[in-house]
Amino acid sequence: QIVLVDMERARKLCEDNNAYEAFSYLKSLAFRKRQAARSAKQCEELLLEGAALMNEYRQWALSAALLTDLFEWFHSIQRELTAELLASTLEALRYIPPSVYVEKKKALEAGIEWSSAYFRVPGSMKVGCPEYHAMLAKDATEAGDFPVAASHFIRCSAADAFADMLISWASVGKPEEIDLFLARAVMQSFCVSKDAPALALVKEFVEKSHMSDAPLIHFSEFLCHAVASGDARAFNFLVSQYRKSLDRDPAFSQLLQEITRVCFPDSL
Repeated sequence: QIVLVDMERARKLCEDNNAYEAFSYLKSLAFRKRQAARSAKQCEELLLEGAALMNEYRQWALSAALLTDLFEWFHSIQRELTAELLASTLEALRYIPPSVYVEKKKALEAGIEWSSAYFRVPGSMKVGCPEYHAMLAKDATEAGDFPVAASHFIRCSAADAFADMLISWASVGKPEEIDLFLARAVMQSFCVSKDAPALALVKEFVEKSHMSDAPLIHFSEFLCHAVASGDARAFNFLVSQYRKSLDRDPAFSQLLQEITRVCFPDSL
């Protein structure tokens, strides 16, 4: 009932074209409520409903700011990530268009930081909620922020969109280097998890790029099979066979070392 009264006041301000004043009112009220343990639930409702209100009035940057506050607060109090909370935050985030990239990126990064306590891969690496990663990866792609997009695609399952992004990114470089983009993405994926859906990415990339004969395309596919089998000897043989192609990018050596650590720990 208390939150309802607060939201009615905020809505009245929005109706009077004072959205920023409504935002400031909600932000200040939420800050006061989270200082009192008994008002924590009210604070949570206020920030979520406030974000929805800002979305309704197309004040997307303000909505993102409220969600950032919510996620940062959740992280500070170690709020449990429930299915209900995930659904409600994703719903609010989906209303914010990719054009509000900077503000939405900040909110999603805060959500990933909070959720990292609940999403891990073998080895206890904290990766965060894959749905948040996927949303940020797709928004970063639309914004042309390809390095950021890649860093989040490797932490979720979105092979189709990942392949599209890699092809777009490669199009601004030299045509003969397109295979480097796939090989790098596949290796980075396995640096995060041995269970990464990298083979699906290879298949999508090959189908969309119409490129299948480059040595590093073959290497990427064989690498997926080597990791899936857990055969360290097959992995080492594969690396030796494709050494000349892998040496085209000096950074690949470090990625291969990390793959050994993550995917073939018994070989160390």
